[in-house]
Amino acid sequence: MYICSLFVLNFMEKAQIRVIGISENKVSSEFLLLLLGEIEGERKFPILIGKTEANAISMKLHGIEPPRPLIYNVMLDCASRANVSLQEAMVYKIEKEIFYTKLIWRKEGETFETEARISDGIALAIYAKRPIFIDNQLLNQLCQHLAQSKNKMTEKTTVEDMNETELTDLLQKCIDNEDYEQAAKIRDAIEQCKNTNK
Repeated sequence: MYICSLFVLNFMEKAQIRVIGISENKVSSEFLLLLLGEIEGERKFPILIGKTEANAISMKLHGIEPPRPLIYNVMLDCASRANVSLQEAMVYKIEKEIFYTKLIWRKEGETFETEARISDGIALAIYAKRPIFIDNQLLNQLCQHLAQSKNKMTEKTTVEDMNETELTDLLQKCIDNEDYEQAAKIRDAIEQCKNTNK
């Protein structure tokens, strides 16, 4: 099963990506926005990740050493003691808004893979100083979806015509597209809608 799956991954056209930045998610305080972008190109896309994973990634990127080992340090240390090394992280599909990521490992010349959440996969790759890839076709789809969402936001429909639920959905799309100026206007409209309904 591993060999077959690795065969498919090896023949995927992939793009190497990196973390561009981490920002606040103004809709939900439980998650942060992680902006990912390709190294050799302009394509980029955001994902929502938990604060714990975001903080771990941020610390490593800024060269901050925690007073005690984090789970990613522990996992890589255990792998190293077993003569297993991480080779790469690969984001290969999205289904029902869930990203699927594989970690490719090597032990004594043999390669195998494990599934991981995208946030953990990215964090482990960063801690191991290994590359992060995404299927090129998937990256194109994500960018097209973001562009379409942005175009919909520029249509003639005004925020005055929307209810609170629609405004909240639109706010999240603005944040995902990093259109913070428009997001601020929509947030004001949501507050006005709440005051009207009191």
